[in-house]
Amino acid sequence: MASDAISRSHPHLIVAAISPFGEHGPRADWRAYELNVAHASGQACTGPATSPFPDRPPLKFFGHQAEFQGGTYAAFASLAAYLHRIESSRGQAIEVCEQECLVTMLKGALVRYTYAGSEASRLGRHAYAPRGLYPTQDGWIFINLGEEAQWQNLIEMMGNPEWAREEIFADRFIRAESVDVMSAYLTEWTRNWNKNDLYLAAQEKRITVAPINLASDIYADPHLRARNFFAPLPTRGERVIEAPTVPFKSASMGWRLSRPAPSLGEHNSKVFGRATDRPADASRVSSSSVNAEPAEEHGPLSGIRVLDFGWIWAAPFCTMLLAHQGAEIIRIESAKRSCLTRRMPPYADGVIGINRAGIFNEWNQGKLSIQLNLARPEAVEIARRLAAQCDIAIENFGAGAIERMGLGYEDLLRYNPRL
Repeated sequence: MASDAISRSHPHLIVAAISPFGEHGPRADWRAYELNVAHASGQACTGPATSPFPDRPPLKFFGHQAEFQGGTYAAFASLAAYLHRIESSRGQAIEVCEQECLVTMLKGALVRYTYAGSEASRLGRHAYAPRGLYPTQDGWIFINLGEEAQWQNLIEMMGNPEWAREEIFADRFIRAESVDVMSAYLTEWTRNWNKNDLYLAAQEKRITVAPINLASDIYADPHLRARNFFAPLPTRGERVIEAPTVPFKSASMGWRLSRPAPSLGEHNSKVFGRATDRPADASRVSSSSVNAEPAEEHGPLSGIRVLDFGWIWAAPFCTMLLAHQGAEIIRIESAKRSCLTRRMPPYADGVIGINRAGIFNEWNQGKLSIQLNLARPEAVEIARRLAAQCDIAIENFGAGAIERMGLGYEDLLRYNPRL
């Protein structure tokens, strides 16, 4: 039975159905494995990125990304539907298509076609450089410098070599055209480093690099150890394994690994024994819900207001998903330094402009924004007054940056204790 049919029969239920191609449409009845969905989404045709070997086949991403992303989106949508049910007592039918989930991960492939008429490919080179893997004494490190200041910091860290002043390395786009020459110089330098030493030294200078970790590196990571990221997990035998835990923690969320994953049907009697036709009463207070339109028109998160300090990738993508669910997003942008995605191709009609950048436009759908120079006290005060009217604040700057602006969590709590 389709999720919408179940929802009609039991209107209080939230029903989430995950399938390769969705429950409706021409491929709804098609069966597929992870590999089929990876190729059907177009994801596999982009990997491995920037390959120089056209005769070699495409590669799907490592692991089970179709199933993982399908589960993540189903959980996200179900939580939003649950918030809506608290206020309305009505359930919803949620349809998750794994193919569509993977399409969202193509990072600009769709807008490259609609804005510039070019198709994403695993062949060729990146638009800017350096962006790639470089060898060290004990492994590999990923260098990704989208900002010119980061390149200058790297050159200074390398001792200001004479080759870096050549015209073919003048900016990130010109460096991409001479990436082979540049990579030869960088490789000669990175080979003298231990990967973790290079990573830590680069971080000190705000250079965006990351070590390519083995599983053993993850388990030995001092940062994850300090966060108690690993915890003992019981299994169905007598063995106890050390397992990764939650990706984030807060003072209010309690969690523990107390038992192994349930077997099929293990908790059916407990779940069905307490099912009712109406959910338990609950309440949700929102600073902007007084004049909110019905959730059916604007999404289950209608009435939630988010202050978005996001920068570049993760935070803008996160708040885009919240906007799609009906939340009101107010994005704070810098009057002096626009988001990097505003300064990256593709541009509409090939004309460069901060309002013509495809990736920025794709990831900022449905948002409001305001430009503030947060180096000025009056701009910081405006941001604080906005925070007082919001339910959520999101940022992804480097550690300590938001606090130095006077807009850290503890600072904003003084203006809005519910934030």
